[in-house]
Amino acid sequence: MDITAPADFVPATQRPRADGWTPERQRGFIEALSELGSVRAAANHVGLSPSSAYRLRYHPEAAAFRRAWQAALDVSIDRLTDIAMERARDGEVIPIYYRGEAVGERIVHNDKLLLYLLDRRNRHQYDRFTERSHVSLQSLRSPDDVFGKALVDLDAAVPPSADPEKSVSV
Repeated sequence: MDITAPADFVPATQRPRADGWTPERQRGFIEALSELGSVRAAANHVGLSPSSAYRLRYHPEAAAFRRAWQAALDVSIDRLTDIAMERARDGEVIPIYYRGEAVGERIVHNDKLLLYLLDRRNRHQYDRFTERSHVSLQSLRSPDDVFGKALVDLDAAVPPSADPEKSVSV
């Protein structure tokens, strides 16, 4: 497996059991979780149950395991996002069959997937932009300087719009 999740965490200490959560199984689970993105599949991969994985996750001495678990899920989500972007951009190859025989293929683009990914990306970028703008504008609204005083006066004179979509932009 090609693993980029942190499998170098310190495994939780458990009572020694050959069929339990050994350090090797914990590392194997984290690697499989980052690759497969499924707790059930990762637990099956190391020969243990998903419920025992959750029990270990919430064990008081398993903080490093919990952090590695979350990092593995983050890696998995990044991979899924990459796959979705590729499908949205390149389309999906669908074979064409005639009388039970593959005679060609066509590329199908999923416009809904593309629009969803663009919407999420733009929303994320917009949120980051407004957070930065909000902080920098707040620093400008200091009544200590002339420009800041003008902004403070403007804020007081213009009531905020109830709907930001209907506010006038300049």
